[in-house]
Amino acid sequence: ELAPLAGLTVLQWLNLGLTRVTELAPLAGLTALQWLNLGQTRVTELAPLAGLTALQELYLYQTPVASDENELKTFRQAHPKCKVFIENPET
Repeated sequence: ELAPLAGLTVLQWLNLGLTRVTELAPLAGLTALQWLNLGQTRVTELAPLAGLTALQELYLYQTPVASDENELKTFRQAHPKCKVFIENPET
């Protein structure tokens, strides 16, 4: 479902919140991405985001992966400068 985004390598901001997204592999090449909202999606794995070194903010509120401590720990170790939000910023 995200395959058409794979070629947008200069994309810096992407809002996928409130969608049925489950698989993030097509985003792996978006190396310029700085802001990503995955809030209220069905994402369970963050590994495809490992190479997104420019990422500065990641929103995960109300996603299955937000309660997976191992996934969050691994992601935070690989992206120490990225702010990860697991609570809804509107509450």
